[in-house]
Amino acid sequence: HGTTDVRVVCDMLLSLHKVTASWENVHQYWQKFKMTDELTSFVAGNSRALSTADPSVLDDSVKKDIILSDISIDEFTHILECLKLKDFDIGLNEIVKEKLAVMICHQSFAFTAANFEELLEYAPEFCALYISKNQDAFAAIIDQISLNQPVFDSLIKRNDIHNATKELVIKTYGEEFIAEDTASLLYRMPLKINRTVFGMIWEYVPAAEKFAFMLRHLHILESADFDHYLVELGSPYDGFKRKSSRHSVIIADNKDNRALVERLQQAQHITSFSIEKQAFKNSKTEQKQVSVLKCRVKATD
Repeated sequence: HGTTDVRVVCDMLLSLHKVTASWENVHQYWQKFKMTDELTSFVAGNSRALSTADPSVLDDSVKKDIILSDISIDEFTHILECLKLKDFDIGLNEIVKEKLAVMICHQSFAFTAANFEELLEYAPEFCALYISKNQDAFAAIIDQISLNQPVFDSLIKRNDIHNATKELVIKTYGEEFIAEDTASLLYRMPLKINRTVFGMIWEYVPAAEKFAFMLRHLHILESADFDHYLVELGSPYDGFKRKSSRHSVIIADNKDNRALVERLQQAQHITSFSIEKQAFKNSKTEQKQVSVLKCRVKATD
């Protein structure tokens, strides 16, 4: 009965704003009565003042109760930095999703495989956000993480995912998840990819942009790849397909074609190339000399 009377008085003092907004006062009240509606209202109403107060008096038990209380999202955001747990052992599915998103943004809990798995089950829409806020930690344990198609797609599409992270995601999961939706974005991105992924993306690159896509990734392609992809580009590049005997191909001399033939020579697809002048009729009477690249294509093995 005495405790009830004390609580009535304490609640009245809270509601009449007769109590200083400090974490010490929150902690003292909580020790006696736990997380009541009145304490929740007091914390909410004083969230700005509490956000700059010293929270060192709070232990994890109080912080957990405040996190799981029905304090509004705005007020929760003000005080979140004061609620960092020494040992985060709240089930993510116990936290209201709106609050969980704010906690992810503030890195309120570590990036672990167990947390990711729990999040994937409870709030998969936040998985890419969770990774984006913890990219180094994600990279360190990527082999323990099981992504699904929607999370993979989100990671490729998000602007806040670093290229190095995207490259790691593609290297680890690309062969499983690349489809038209992501390939149509990936071919424009300046990312390092492997030959298998190149082939998967190539299928979805518009015909007019295939040559530019190939130029960006020349260094990963081998002679057998050129036999396949250059044929798809049509004339004059289809002439580079190796045959049973050596033959020559002539293409215009420009920066892009030079990059191509230099790589073809490195990959031992052509034996050599030379820069030559070729007569070109630009009208019925006038002839013009143009620079061309004459390439000698190796015979098939």
